[in-house]
Amino acid sequence: MQDKYELILISADGEDFVTDCEAPTKEGVLRCASELGSRWYFYPYNFLIKIPKDKLKILNSKILDAGDMEFFNNKTVRWAMNYIREHKEELADVYLE
Repeated sequence: MQDKYELILISADGEDFVTDCEAPTKEGVLRCASELGSRWYFYPYNFLIKIPKDKLKILNSKILDAGDMEFFNNKTVRWAMNYIREHKEELADVYLE
């Protein structure tokens, strides 16, 4: 089975996430991400991940591309959500203004 990629969108408080933009290439996911519209407002943290074989293990997926938030590259989704939850005010000042 060939790898597939998707965008995971995490809420500003780090409590919730959705997935979107599934594609066979990283470039396809990033192209879709550029057309999300207002969804970024509710889920401002968008990270590219490889779709795990077992979708129940998505929180253990490594972030392959975090855009301008390079600090999150190579971290797990679970780690990123915990970090966002613990530092939401500081992150909002830097990334959400």
